[in-house]
Amino acid sequence: MENLLEAVQLSVHRAVSHLGFGFTNYRHPLRCQAWTHSLAAMKIGSGTTPLECAELHNAVRACQKIPGALAEAGVYKGATAAVMLSASAGKQIHLSIHLMVCQPPRTNSKKADGTQVFKWCEGI
Repeated sequence: MENLLEAVQLSVHRAVSHLGFGFTNYRHPLRCQAWTHSLAAMKIGSGTTPLECAELHNAVRACQKIPGALAEAGVYKGATAAVMLSASAGKQIHLSIHLMVCQPPRTNSKKADGTQVFKWCEGI
């Protein structure tokens, strides 16, 4: 019976993948945590789907060992920021309602070979 269930699930996965969609199992403890935090963020209100929030949660968890703070540009109501914060263990998160956080590049100097050197994100 279990082999029949697996065969049916695999057939459904294949059929749906031809339509450009996919399924995943969120009963696994790590996936369940991502899904729970994503659904909680949906109560805040977001322009992203719960699946996108779960993927964001997983991406933040995967980068956990990289030192430094998190940043989000273009914050709407803070739902994805809440997902990022729940996935990170004690990291700071910097939020900006503006999509353009960095200043446009300015010519800083020229090298000896004539190429220009640009300074990005001055003051951040």
